[in-house]
Amino acid sequence: MTTISIAGLRSSGTVAPYVVDFQADRDIFEAWIEQALLHESRPGDTVIMYSLANFRGSHPRALIPSHSASMIHMPACSPDFNPIENGFAKLKALLRYEGARTVDAVWSAIGRLIDLITPQER
Repeated sequence: MTTISIAGLRSSGTVAPYVVDFQADRDIFEAWIEQALLHESRPGDTVIMYSLANFRGSHPRALIPSHSASMIHMPACSPDFNPIENGFAKLKALLRYEGARTVDAVWSAIGRLIDLITPQER
């Protein structure tokens, strides 16, 4: 089974973590924006997103500015230059160490481990 984790990143830590147990498509991404990210956004925030097709729908372009935030897409580049990749790499390592093997165990572990990613590790 595939488990996908989506999250935002602030200089102060991870925000709006979202986990689904299937491949994330445009509908899932838009649901994350509506149900998680926008609840933690502040006026003046800038949302920077990957340039993947799932992230380019018209719905995010309408939703994010409606909450007084702006949105830009990252240029195509190596994931090594994307700070959130460092945080997710640590989360994956912690999950492997944890040894969770069921969907419930993985979700529970993510909930406990996500806050262990410090700003210095991103």
